[in-house]
Amino acid sequence: AYASGNSLLSADDDIVIKAKDASSVDARVLAPAVAVAASGSGSGKSVSVGVGVARSALKGGVTAYIDGDGSDTDIRLRGSSNSDLIVEAKRNANITTLTAAAGVAVSLSGSGSSVAVGGGGALALNELKGAAQAYVDEATISSDGSTGTANGDVTVEVLDLSDIDAKVVAAGVSVALSGGDRATAVALGFSLAYNVIGWGMNPGNP
Repeated sequence: AYASGNSLLSADDDIVIKAKDASSVDARVLAPAVAVAASGSGSGKSVSVGVGVARSALKGGVTAYIDGDGSDTDIRLRGSSNSDLIVEAKRNANITTLTAAAGVAVSLSGSGSSVAVGGGGALALNELKGAAQAYVDEATISSDGSTGTANGDVTVEVLDLSDIDAKVVAAGVSVALSGGDRATAVALGFSLAYNVIGWGMNPGNP
């Protein structure tokens, strides 16, 4: 939301320029894997791996401003009572992700060796870029001459409540049973959440 260029903004009441962003992403990834191996006399081998990956991104931002664009914009608050100038930018962007992965391996052998390997890996990559900005640039703010007083307020406000809520769950389960030889069970679990928030602000703006 903005007012730009060589213009006259005049009002007996408030002049309000507001911009709001409430974008959201809700992503859920579930990756289960199950493997079962059974042998009456020979060896039994079972391998199970589950991998879940979620990637979410919200880019851009929200800006509210008055910009004279090289020429002085005239803003006149003429009301005899309180007349306010309000420039406000609010952002409440949200990314919510759930990534879960599980690997279950079961190996059974009546007389031979038994090996079971189960693994689960969960990865969440979340980017919430952009910014909330509010400003007044190259503008003259004054009260009208007929009243002679400026009773109102000039408010330039920025509020950014953006957040990332990432949950990652990884599990590995393995069961190995042998009636006559050795039994080996291996379970692995790996989880990682990588979050970036507030990236990409433009330092060139006031």
